[in-house]
Order: sequence, then C-alpha cells, then structure tokens
Amino acid sequence: MYIPSFEEFILLMKRGPQIIYPKDIGSILIAGNINKNSNILEIGTGSGALTLYLNLILDKESQLFTLDESKRNQRRAQKTIERFLTSSKINNNFLNVNYINTNLSNFSFKDIADEVDTIITDIPEPWEFFMKNKIEKNLNWVSYLPSITQVEKIVIKLNEHNFINIKIMETLNREWIVDKKIVRPKNEMVGHTGFVVSARFLSN
Repeated sequence: MYIPSFEEFILLMKRGPQIIYPKDIGSILIAGNINKNSNILEIGTGSGALTLYLNLILDKESQLFTLDESKRNQRRAQKTIERFLTSSKINNNFLNVNYINTNLSNFSFKDIADEVDTIITDIPEPWEFFMKNKIEKNLNWVSYLPSITQVEKIVIKLNEHNFINIKIMETLNREWIVDKKIVRPKNEMVGHTGFVVSARFLSN
C-alpha cells in the first residue's frame, strides 16, 4: 500500500483557508528555532497544515496552542491530524493540541505566557496582537504573510515593541530534471507563496 508523504498529503488534503505550503513550513521551523522541546502558540489554525507538522515534531511534554475564531477551521484541523496519522501508520499519541476558539481582540496572552516560548502567526493582521497583549519574556516570533505591505506593518510593530534580529525571507522552490543527457530545471516552479518574518524578544 502506498503511504503518502507529508508533502503529498498537505497538497492534496481537503482545505478551507489557504494552506501554508511545505516549503514555507520548513522556513518557519528554522526561522522560529523550533525543536521538539518548543512550546508554541499558533495564531490562525486555518486548514491545519502547520498544526499537523508541529504535532509531528513536538515532544509529548511540549505545549501546542492554536488560536482561531472559527470552530469549523479547528474541527477541520483536528480531523486533518487524525487522518494523516491514520493513513501514514504513525504511532503518535501526542494529539494534545490546545484549541483556543476566539479572536485576538478577546485573547489574553498572559493566561498562557508562562507556557509559550514561540509565537507563529498566520493571519492577515498579526500586529493586532499588540493592541491588548504584551511580551515580557524571552520569545521567538514568526509571521507568515502573503504581501509585502503586511510585512512592513508587522516589522514596524515588532520594532516598536523592542524585538531584535528581525528578518524577512521568502522561499522559492524549483525542481530539476536529471535524466540521461538531460539536465535542466522544470518549466514550472513554486514561486512566491508568502513571506516569513522572524524576530526575537529578550527580556531585561
């Protein structure tokens, strides 16, 4: 029986909101310095592609919170995780995702701040986080955004709140053909899908 890879599963899975592509998930993991011991708040569950991969790499003792104002999105994400683990024959009993069903205007970060060392946002206006919430501990920040105007706004806000090491990147994915005497790039490539903005906050 053919077992789909994570990339194949994500690109073909049922979805609602636009997914984060596998190439960008890789960039997010590196930019956020994410490892098995990370404790993460994901703002914007969406279709659950990133939620799924975080679930796969985090240790059972880690914390994964995912916030979305849509219960439908969160139910979809939960089913996506269960479907992938079943189809891939992966024995992963983590599945302890903490779903927070609210929007940023009603969300209080201080309630979980002690349990989080990384924030990842996949929403159109991540700067709204700072309207009500404040960072007071060492923390990694990553925002995934489709447009450079959104990038500009979050960078301004991160600077205002004394974040350091602010970096902006995008990942372009081009496959190559190597077949006997043919060595060339494929005609199609996965170009711009989003910007990854990363930063760090260090408490005094």
